[in-house]
Amino acid sequence: MSPYALTADELEKTYEGKHYSYYRQCNGQQASELEKNVKMLIAENNLTATVAKGFLEYMKLVIDGCSYLPKEK
Repeated sequence: MSPYALTADELEKTYEGKHYSYYRQCNGQQASELEKNVKMLIAENNLTATVAKGFLEYMKLVIDGCSYLPKEK
């Protein structure tokens, strides 16, 4: 079983996960690039897996406070 199969099953358990799973199906290359870039930033900042998960939990709170995330000019 591929690691993504486990991730996809986990994603399907939440509303947000279902939407990202659908986005990933429709925009595979963009999603792959996003995932690669996030992993690279985590590595560049020397975050452990635990700290990275905490950071992503924090970002969920930040995103919850926004109706949308505008691009910076």
